[in-house]
Amino acid sequence: MPVHWGTFNLALHAWDEPAETLVRLATEQQVRLFTPGLGRGLEPSRVEGVTPWWRDVGERRLVPQPAP
Repeated sequence: MPVHWGTFNLALHAWDEPAETLVRLATEQQVRLFTPGLGRGLEPSRVEGVTPWWRDVGERRLVPQPAP
């Protein structure tokens, strides 16, 4: 279960990149993963799989890179 991501836009990558990377790696390595929505509780034993709620939040945006 990922925690502490998507709350603040402080990185140089898209805010949803950590979740997308985690979903891809969990699938490749056959690791059980669940992704509760921000502020939502859930019972891990009742979760069937990943719910990619972040994809419905808004467009994926790239963070502008600072000029060299």
